[in-house]
Amino acid sequence: MAEQAPERGPTPGLKAPLSAEEYGRGLSFAAFLARAGSSRQRMARIYRQVEPDPDTVEAFRRFGADGGRLYAVVEGWCGDCAQVVPVLARVAAEAAVPLVFFERDADPDLAGRHQTGGKGRIPLVVAMDAQGNEVGRFVERPAAANRLLRTVRAAQADPSAPAARTRAQAELARGYERGGLRAALLEELRATIGGETLETEIGSPAGRLPAILHPAQGWLAAAPGERATWPLAVVAHGANHDMAHPLSRHLCQRLAQRGITAVRFAFAFRLAGSPPSAWAKEETLQVEATLDHLSRAYGVPAESVFLAGKSIGAAAAVEAAHRRDVAGIIAFGFPFHGRDGSWRWRPDVLVGAAPVLLLQGELDPMGPPEVVRPYVDAARADVTWRPIPGEGHGLAGKLQEVLDEAVAWLVERAERSHGSSTESDLQRPSGGRTIGSDGRAAPEALE
Repeated sequence: MAEQAPERGPTPGLKAPLSAEEYGRGLSFAAFLARAGSSRQRMARIYRQVEPDPDTVEAFRRFGADGGRLYAVVEGWCGDCAQVVPVLARVAAEAAVPLVFFERDADPDLAGRHQTGGKGRIPLVVAMDAQGNEVGRFVERPAAANRLLRTVRAAQADPSAPAARTRAQAELARGYERGGLRAALLEELRATIGGETLETEIGSPAGRLPAILHPAQGWLAAAPGERATWPLAVVAHGANHDMAHPLSRHLCQRLAQRGITAVRFAFAFRLAGSPPSAWAKEETLQVEATLDHLSRAYGVPAESVFLAGKSIGAAAAVEAAHRRDVAGIIAFGFPFHGRDGSWRWRPDVLVGAAPVLLLQGELDPMGPPEVVRPYVDAARADVTWRPIPGEGHGLAGKLQEVLDEAVAWLVERAERSHGSSTESDLQRPSGGRTIGSDGRAAPEALE
């Protein structure tokens, strides 16, 4: 395998899936409230009652002063929107941050660009900077609300029964009014503009590696024994990236908002400005060192950890999974062979490592479909292969779609491996039907 020096340059942004022209057509809170039907009075009451803490207001004020803006995809019939929208609107008003709303069902094209796990989950709140880059997003409800729903539903003989759903609704409403969920919501909304992260260092054979921890809500406060049962993700960058790249940063932010703590770190070669090692040998050791650090510092066993990586980061994640019992792997643009075909990764690299989601551009010179297919066939059911049409090795043109696919896969796997859901649809009656937050009628050169 030929070595390749990392390229230097400014870190690109992740363009928000909304143009400036579209933003200008959004509804004000007052205009949306007037169209909100039976939820209007409840939202107006919550707007009057909520008192954002000064630190949150100041953080949003600074965000707005730097040109930041907010928008939300919502619907008046949605129970989650009724709780989130007035709190968001009150914060934006006190901080003087521009905020507009879009009704999801009125614009199928806009709805299609704002999917969560392939579904139109709402509310979806997006924070943008002055250049139109996405800073962060919030989906549906805070992680603490999902944990409450899990607890309530676990005590029901049939969680899908109407009576059980009614009780879940009532418990969630009480949680917002008296149980601290509103404070949790404010905390997660603040995270969309760059909320709580922890800078740390990881000891490795190559020296100290800087890392950033994105804690899921409540994770740091949990007892070590309880924390060990929560899913966690480690994210490794590619040779032409660093840990500030939008792929790493937004993946971690979105996972944390969905209840999965995430860590991104810098490889030693990036710090030194040198090429990565042949066959990702040194990078694999650094991924393993990160797993060891999480175990020592937070009591998280490797089997609770998902690994994700781009290109050489993907290779290091897969190789580490052959030596450690991890929960799963997301590989963005795995380098199956050299751009000139002069080298090729071993044929069984995906066999038996762990469940793998492989997100590979169809035009990727380091992993075109005809090269990828034998690797996937050898691994059989352990690999989910998603060819990305029109994309090369960088996946830059469809990064929003790739991020959504990755988060949805990891959340689903976390639910399976940890025996409980990290999120749960809250159903509510509307016009004789039961409606979920996604609007469905319920049955319910390495880079």
